[in-house]
Amino acid sequence: MAIKAVIFDIDGTLSPTISWDYLTMRIGGSLEENAAAFADWSTERITESVLRQRLIANWTRRAPPLKVTFRSILEEIALHDDAPAAVAYLRNKGYRIAAITGSFDIYADIVGEKLGIADRYALTTLIWDAAGRLTDIETNYDGRAQKYIRFMAFCERYGLAPAECVAVGDSSNDMELFRVTKRGIAVQTELEAKELEAIAWKKIRRLKELTAIL
Repeated sequence: MAIKAVIFDIDGTLSPTISWDYLTMRIGGSLEENAAAFADWSTERITESVLRQRLIANWTRRAPPLKVTFRSILEEIALHDDAPAAVAYLRNKGYRIAAITGSFDIYADIVGEKLGIADRYALTTLIWDAAGRLTDIETNYDGRAQKYIRFMAFCERYGLAPAECVAVGDSSNDMELFRVTKRGIAVQTELEAKELEAIAWKKIRRLKELTAIL
C-alpha cells in the first residue's frame, strides 16, 4: 500500500530532550522523587491519586503551579535542528503528519505549533483551574497501549489503514506502532529503546535522512 501519513514520537525523536525530566529540573523538582513516586505506585504502595498528588507537589515546591510558568519552561526545549526541514519536506510531498507523545498536552501543542502539526496527541493532560493554577494531572501509564489507541483514532479519523502509515520513534512505547504499520523507522540515539531495531523497517540517526526514504 502507498504511504499516506507519517507519525512522529516527540521526546528523543523530534527533540533530543525528555520533557518530563526537563520540566522537573527547571521548575526545581526532584527527578529522584518522581522516580520514587512511580516506583511506589507500580508496587501498589500508594494509589494513583496519591501518585498524582506527589508529582504535583514535586513540581510546585519551589515555583507557583501556574500554566504560564509551565508553558514558558517547556517552550525552552529545542527541537532537533533538522526537524523543521524534515517535517516541511514530508508535508510538501503530500504526507499527512501527526505526533503522538507520552508527554504533556501543553508540550504537544508547543511542538505542534512550532512544526505546523495540527494532529497531535498527548498521553498526559495537565488540569488547570480558572486562574491557571495546576490542580491535577491525568496520565496513561501503559504508554505502549495508549499510543496505539491514539494512532488507531488518527487512522480512523482520516480513513487510513495502518499499513499506509510510517511511525518514526525511539521509545519502547512505539513498539505497537512499528508492529502494526510494519513501517517503523527507529531513530538511533542515546535514548533509543534498542528493541525497536529488531522490528524496524528502517533505521536513521538524523531526521534529515527521511528525505532519502520517503
